[in-house]
Amino acid sequence: MNSNNSMICITASGYLESDCEVKNDRNGNKYIRFKMICSSKDTAGQTVYIPFRCFSYNTRYTELKKGDVVFVMGEFKYSKFKDKINFDIFVQQICQGGMVNK
Repeated sequence: MNSNNSMICITASGYLESDCEVKNDRNGNKYIRFKMICSSKDTAGQTVYIPFRCFSYNTRYTELKKGDVVFVMGEFKYSKFKDKINFDIFVQQICQGGMVNK
């Protein structure tokens, strides 16, 4: 949460761009990390692909693989590093769907 005690919550669905990874934070706690691609149409009817970096301490989903469909809910944040913007979701809830042929 930020300094003014507000947050942006997001609900999103998409498919995994790569396999889920298990990592350890600075305190030694395990978390999972994966990249999720969401798609939607813009006003011209063109498909827009939005990549999200997702993080969760719910390690129940360590077996998520590239192409798996997931539904997530969590806190949205973005960061900028060397003119590149990253969209992050700190996932509070996750649900696995089917598989997309990619």
